[in-house]
Amino acid sequence: RAGKAVTLIDNAASILASLMPPEVSSRLQHRLTEMDVHLQLKSQLQGLEKTDSGILATLDRQRSIEVGAAMHRRTSR
Repeated sequence: RAGKAVTLIDNAASILASLMPPEVSSRLQHRLTEMDVHLQLKSQLQGLEKTDSGILATLDRQRSIEVGAAMHRRTSR
């Protein structure tokens, strides 16, 4: 496959947990992993920092990943 590597970061234990029933979320999650989407569930984005080689995405629990581009949807608290 051509294209970019994709990582989805979600604070919930499953993707779109508040928007769909668990069985639908589970099927979607399975399909995304089959498409080589990397899921970082139970993870929270702490920050984004521009670097010489791209963007450093800092996650909770002292984790970080280097990315070429980032999209972020802020949730209301």
